[in-house]
Parts: sequence; structure tokens; C-alpha cells
Amino acid sequence: MKQNILTKGCALYSEVDFLLRQELRETPIYNSLIEAVVYADAAAKHSLSIVDRYEYNEDIPEWNAEGTMNPEELVLITQSMKEVNQIMESYVGIVRSNIRLIRAWNRLDILYEETERLFKRCKASRELCELRNMINIGYLITRQAMERKESSGLHYTIDYPPAKK
Repeated sequence: MKQNILTKGCALYSEVDFLLRQELRETPIYNSLIEAVVYADAAAKHSLSIVDRYEYNEDIPEWNAEGTMNPEELVLITQSMKEVNQIMESYVGIVRSNIRLIRAWNRLDILYEETERLFKRCKASRELCELRNMINIGYLITRQAMERKESSGLHYTIDYPPAKK
């Protein structure tokens, strides 16, 4: 991360500045970003204040891979990752609609079922776990977008045009 993002002159160093300049042109977007930072700070402080109340189970047995196999079909995993990216970009991207969100949900559901079947018969791998996480995050983002019945900042949907001021 340090090499790719935090070092001056690297490929992604100026990307953050560019994105912020684009996003901060509109006051509601700026306010949303500031609000997100404030909530993140409050959540982190709250978590730190209560973390000592919890006990952690350190008696975790070794992974038992009996009855599983190596994921020889890595192409299934990489293709599913590409599909999740494409679904999220095409249907849950900057411009959304109810029908696009429903289509995304249905496509994610198919990928979820396929991935769970693969997970049950293969040894866990980094790629397979990443795919499962991508699908779960896709579900969360899509569900949140489906619940939102307004257009505000980066949450724009053609089914709910922004309110006139």
C-alpha cells in the first residue's frame, strides 16, 4: 500500500486527490464525506471503549480438511470474481434503478449458491475466501441501495430523482 498509494509519483498517489476534487465540488457530497469520517471516528472510539468487555476463544481446533479436495478449477473462482465486479459496476454503480438492483441481487444469489457448493467440496483457499467476501459485500451494498428511496450524493437512482430545492 505504501509503495502504490502513499509514495509521491506512484500510479495511485494522485488518484485520491483527483477523486476528492471531483467529489467535493458539490456541497452535499462534501458533507456526506465529512459525516462518514465523523461516524467512523465515533465508531472506532466506541469499539475501543468496550473491547475489553469481551473474551476471546483461543481454544480453536486445527482446520480439518478431511473429505475436501484442492480447488483444481481455479478458473471457476477467477471467473466468478470477474462476474461480481461486472454485476456491481453495471447494476449497482453510480446510476442505479430498482430493476438493476433486483437483477444484481438475483445474479449475486446465483454466484453465492455456486460458490457455497464449491466451498463445501474444496479446501479453503485465499481466492475462494476472497470470492465469498466479495459476494457478501455485494449483497450488503445492493441491499442498502434497495432500501434507499432517495437520490442523494453518490446514491443516485433514476427511480427517485433528487428533490428540488
